Amino acid sequence: MHIHFIGICGTFMAGLARLALELGHQVTGSDREFYPPMSDQLVDMGVKTYRGFEADIWDVINPDLVIVGNICSRGMPIIEAMLEKKLNYTHGPQWLGEQVLKNRYVFAIAGTHGKTTTTAMLTHILRENGIDTGYLVGGVVPGFGNSSALGSSSHGDGYFVIEADEYDSAYFDKRPKLLHYEPDTLVIGNVEFDHADIYDNVEQIERQFHYGVRLVPPSGTAIFGRGEHVIKVRDQGVWSNVIDLNEGDYVLNDGSITQHNRLVAKLPQHIIGIHNQTNAMIACLAAQQAGINWSQSGCALATFKGVKRRLELLAEINGIAVYDDFAHHPTAVELTLTAMRERFPDRRLVSVLEPRSNTMRMGEHAEQLPAVLATADRSYVYLPEAIQWQLAGNSIVEDSIDRLLLRLSDELRSGDIVVMMSNGSFEGLHGRLIKALRPIRTGRPDNKNTGNLSL
Repeated sequence: MHIHFIGICGTFMAGLARLALELGHQVTGSDREFYPPMSDQLVDMGVKTYRGFEADIWDVINPDLVIVGNICSRGMPIIEAMLEKKLNYTHGPQWLGEQVLKNRYVFAIAGTHGKTTTTAMLTHILRENGIDTGYLVGGVVPGFGNSSALGSSSHGDGYFVIEADEYDSAYFDKRPKLLHYEPDTLVIGNVEFDHADIYDNVEQIERQFHYGVRLVPPSGTAIFGRGEHVIKVRDQGVWSNVIDLNEGDYVLNDGSITQHNRLVAKLPQHIIGIHNQTNAMIACLAAQQAGINWSQSGCALATFKGVKRRLELLAEINGIAVYDDFAHHPTAVELTLTAMRERFPDRRLVSVLEPRSNTMRMGEHAEQLPAVLATADRSYVYLPEAIQWQLAGNSIVEDSIDRLLLRLSDELRSGDIVVMMSNGSFEGLHGRLIKALRPIRTGRPDNKNTGNLSL
């Protein structure tokens, strides 16, 4: 079968494309733009891709099935022509649920933050303990080879770990992706307001997560992370086994995990930040549902190499370390910067943020950002003219990537830790900055976020 993916360079869709290839299908795809790391994966997979969403693509290819990404909407030429030609189509979560997850033991990792890292950690734990699990991770994990794999479907090893998103499935199906996965173990790591383009308030998001809880069978397990909104999801009813971090049974302190006041695990030192350590603890608890104990999980995590674009060190040039992170919500930004502050207490911390998510672009979190960015010694924010809100505080704001690049390359100094945060390509700024860095002067000012400070 020839399957064409619209929006194929998204992390989810590229992972689906890989699964389709493993199932023996011919795969093609189209997208508005192609950028790493998923573009590299598509090249490695040998997938024929088409740039743009024009109607004439259907004059070039005639697929048996079109998988429509949630980037698509009515009015797009490629969609209008697809409907006019009456091509067979579905969306990614439905195809995944019907063609891959059926009859599997499904671990669904949900929550506002940390889904990708927790999914990758759990997958790594299972694989390191001899379980050939299938998986789909919303990113590239060093050592995995690809962001997805079918794994074994034989009895006893028929596991699949899926990152379960609360965003809608497609323009014609506004249900969250996670509702198509029928999980046996469901993780809800945390809940906050996000996706302001489709949800009006956090109560609506709580409701969507609880719809996921309703899908877990009596023999399955629901794992709840900490937080008031997670508790509100739980309190709407649970009909399966429960592991609840809000009850105080499990305590995480400086990488040590205690259960009922007994030390059960010590996380590897390279897992930094309370958010990543919490992700690791939840992954260990989920792995227990596959018969893997604390010790086995801890040994596996010792070899976990992280996820690309999650505090990933891109380069260190002339004493300037440049990190990339996917943070695109104030809480995630704060956790990322706090983790780096704790790791490098004696170095100047420089944040560079692109508020690219729909929620951020709408200005939903604008009031929270100044305090969050103050965690850094110096912060830069890219706000294109199309964004209609202003940022208070002492951050340096630029509406041009070129001007931001010039400013960064001129003002960065040896010893700086630079954390670049965006859920997109940042218009190629990462690579351009690394190329632009030149021999620099040493010395760092002590002022924090002083805006017009002359360096």
